[in-house]
Amino acid sequence: MARPLIAVVTTGGTIAQTADPAGGGTVPTLDGAALLAAVPGLADVAALRVEALCNIDSKDMTPALWLALAARVEAALADPAVAGCIVTHGTDTMEETAFFLDLVVASDKPVVLTGAMRSAADPFPDGPRNLLDAAIQVASPGAGGRGVTVTLNGRIHPARSLRKTSTHNLDAFSSGARGLAGSIDGGAVTWYQAPDSRPRLPRPAALPPVAIAVAYPGADAGQVTDALRRAAAGLVVVGYGSGNVPAPMFEALAAARRAGLPVVVTTRVVEGRVAPVYGGPGGGVSLARIGALFAGDLAPGKARVLLMLGLAHGLDDRGLADLFASWL
Repeated sequence: MARPLIAVVTTGGTIAQTADPAGGGTVPTLDGAALLAAVPGLADVAALRVEALCNIDSKDMTPALWLALAARVEAALADPAVAGCIVTHGTDTMEETAFFLDLVVASDKPVVLTGAMRSAADPFPDGPRNLLDAAIQVASPGAGGRGVTVTLNGRIHPARSLRKTSTHNLDAFSSGARGLAGSIDGGAVTWYQAPDSRPRLPRPAALPPVAIAVAYPGADAGQVTDALRRAAAGLVVVGYGSGNVPAPMFEALAAARRAGLPVVVTTRVVEGRVAPVYGGPGGGVSLARIGALFAGDLAPGKARVLLMLGLAHGLDDRGLADLFASWL
């Protein structure tokens, strides 16, 4: 039986890191060929075509690189011979990159992000197993039509619900109340959710700047006024609880809304939805009254990605509200 052809696009991350004797710590050094060579049995699962986009720690990922990565993935999937695509990526910003790709890549072929919590310099690296699992997933029946997923530690996470929940454990990600898409065990995939049929957005030529303002005890107008001074096209607010901010911060947000700035409310809480529940200045009810949007259970970084894409497509307040509603 012929092995499927899988495109692999590398971006760096812990999976590609080795020790840096000069500067200390670990840094991305391994190329795609070295990553694949470290995975026993990978060639039995699929034929792999590797290309590098970049070799960076994912703390240095940018919106411009998201656009370039999406273009590479779309180009790879356009080849009829390619069954799907694996993207190797650092875990620090994997949530945002996976969600961006999920929003713009329209192909029904599987796209799987994977990486590692332990570097290649570790005596027991997890990267090789994660790469093998990603290949098994792409090559498996029923892998298509599910949007972008993230596969780590034998678990398949939908990009929509993925959250990093540990700084060092191998089981570092959660899909929260929405649940896993599936799992991989013994070389076989078990699916828990049906394919995702939500429409995607066309990949834009550029992404506008969107700032994030974080509520904290004593927070004032500073972050909001700074976003306006820097000509942000939109603002995501990381509020308390179900979506509340201190009164001084609210006054600045009201002024920003009067100036036409789109504002999206999220929460610093890991699980649960934001909604206009509490009254008073800065409560969710007051934020809704000034026209702020509520992002449901979208994490702040993902709400920012969605707002950037909506603004890139020229959506007004009504269009942005409809866009967020379609992804909640």
